[in-house]
This record gives sequence, C-alpha cells and structure tokens, in this order.
Amino acid sequence: MEGRSQPNPKQIKRQWTSYEDAKLVECLVELVTTSWKCDNRTFKSGYARQLEKMICERIPECDIKASPHIESRVKLLKKHYCAIVEMVGAAGSGFG
Repeated sequence: MEGRSQPNPKQIKRQWTSYEDAKLVECLVELVTTSWKCDNRTFKSGYARQLEKMICERIPECDIKASPHIESRVKLLKKHYCAIVEMVGAAGSGFG
C-alpha cells in the first residue's frame, strides 16, 4: 500500500437504514411533545444526546451517536423537509 494512506474514520459515511430513520423521526416527534422544543421552533440544547439515548433504547445494537450521526441526519432531514415545503407551496401557484 505504498503511497496510499488509510481513510480517515471521520470521512467514512454512515449508512442509515429505513428502520433507523423511522425510529429517529419517532423520537423527534416524542421530543416535540415532551417539552424539548423552544419557542423559536428549535430544539433545546442537548437534544441530540437525548435522541441518542432514546434511539439506543429502541435499537439496542445500534452504534448511532449524537455527534456526528444524529446531528448530521437531522440537518439533512430538515433540508429535505424545507425543500418539500417549498415545492408544496409552489404547487398552489401553478407548480406541477
């Protein structure tokens, strides 16, 4: 392996399963209903660690960590959600 370095573990992307995604969304909904949401429509500090605990209770064998796994996945889901809301909003104005 001359000239090749080992990949940085931080560069290896984690692949989420649809089951893990479903459990993450389930936990996010639970956080919203249990006062982890602030008045400015964001989560309180420490929400990712709380999600980690909740997911580990539901999927004991998982290796999902608050940082970077949950934080980056929530960021991606938020991005997708905003894009969908934008498209649905545009649908009323002739998009489609």
